[in-house]
Amino acid sequence: MDIEYEIEFTNGFEWYSKHFGADEIGVLETAIAFSCLYVVLGGFYFAVRKELKRVRKHHHTVKMLGSSIILAFFAHGFFFLHYIWYSSDGIGYLPLRFIGRLLQLSSETTFLILLILLGKGWTICCRKISARGRVKIAVFGTVYATAWLLTVGYHEFVADKASTLHMYQSSFGNFLCALRFVGLGWFWYSISVR
Repeated sequence: MDIEYEIEFTNGFEWYSKHFGADEIGVLETAIAFSCLYVVLGGFYFAVRKELKRVRKHHHTVKMLGSSIILAFFAHGFFFLHYIWYSSDGIGYLPLRFIGRLLQLSSETTFLILLILLGKGWTICCRKISARGRVKIAVFGTVYATAWLLTVGYHEFVADKASTLHMYQSSFGNFLCALRFVGLGWFWYSISVR
């Protein structure tokens, strides 16, 4: 006798929640909300950008902010598509989530470097940052992006999915959170010194 069977465990009966575990309830709704918010933010950015270009005041800082917004928009779009797919089969399409994480990495790194540059007064009260300051910012941005990449890679390819709730539950994730606090401290220090 040859028997094939498939067992599917679900939470509830609604399409948008039945494949999500107890610790994942609301993830799809959050992805939808952030996707909608980034559509509004992107529209606002492009309207302001158009006006700034008209009056020839389109600074590099605005370009960096726009890059961060656009990258975050696409990141949340990929998360949204992954979780829509996940809600239908309980697996999703993992490359979408991975690409979303990489785009989120790029967006956050760009935004963090922008905040540090603004804190140091770039394009506000000084045209150039010292060579030593530029090297420090480049090293910090590289370390931050590498920590982000290692955190995502560890979570996606090494961590045990049954015991890991989110990507910050690792030494790489803790290091990334510590780097965020270092960036915050650097920003505060930069704005208080000026």
